[in-house]
Amino acid sequence: MELADVFEEIFGADVPVRIECFDGSAIGPRQAPATVVIGSPRVLQRVATSPGELGFARAYVAGELDVRGDILFALAELRERVEQVRLTPGQWITVLRAVGRLASAAAPAAAGGGSAPR
Repeated sequence: MELADVFEEIFGADVPVRIECFDGSAIGPRQAPATVVIGSPRVLQRVATSPGELGFARAYVAGELDVRGDILFALAELRERVEQVRLTPGQWITVLRAVGRLASAAAPAAAGGGSAPR
């Protein structure tokens, strides 16, 4: 499972924002008004351990997450999608396992000083 598959499970296949992930996977239209770039597995840790938008804000300030294009559009669309998330316990377990595998697989590369693509 690629990281984009995890985001598709959470936000749906028709997400109007492009999401590009550190593992090379992506979802959303190529010509979207905004692109969210997940540049590090640390983004996943920050989001999982900080409530609400705080984890995203911390990742953005740290340079691990970037938004190209209309940031207000991205925030509004993703906030609305997150509020509608209704995964079953089994789906959450699948998502969390996939995120754990992806984060640990990418950790050695991220530890080498890589940063979010700009």
